[in-house]
Amino acid sequence: MENEELVRVLSGARHDWLNQLQLIKAHLALNRIEQAETVIEDIIVTAQNEAKISQLNAPDFASFFLTFNWYPHSYHLDFEVTGEQQTLASMDQVLVQLAADITGLFDEYAGSMIQNHVRVMMNLSDDEIQITFDYSGSINCEQQLHTAIRDLTMKPYMTLVQNEVTPYEAVATIRLDIKELNGG
Repeated sequence: MENEELVRVLSGARHDWLNQLQLIKAHLALNRIEQAETVIEDIIVTAQNEAKISQLNAPDFASFFLTFNWYPHSYHLDFEVTGEQQTLASMDQVLVQLAADITGLFDEYAGSMIQNHVRVMMNLSDDEIQITFDYSGSINCEQQLHTAIRDLTMKPYMTLVQNEVTPYEAVATIRLDIKELNGG
């Protein structure tokens, strides 16, 4: 990693931590102990998910999610990793391309009237990876988004399990066949 890149990464991480610490400090100053505890619990859950995604041995995919909110987007993103921990090194580029494509669509079709949010849930098993992208907020052109998600997932190793789009929510669940991804 180049020094400039390392400084950028550390700067982004420091910025996130400072925001969280300032939020805790503000709650404590106002004697809102329960809210401070909730922020601390959220930090713990986020750190656990960051550790899980980092241990998948898919560095580009992990980097995509770990740094996503450091860049301008039409929404805030968080993620969760569940299931059997495994090595996804051979699938790194396929996973990051899928994530970039779906989140890119959300950026393209996001409305600006309300605060938008995306939750990505990744469930791992021996033979498949299931990823759910759950967008909540304002959506422009729902039918075009629905069609674009369908078209993105027309690959032999992908199954579009769910594709529901309304003016205020989009849920896309994609199942990836690990055997198919690894060449049979």
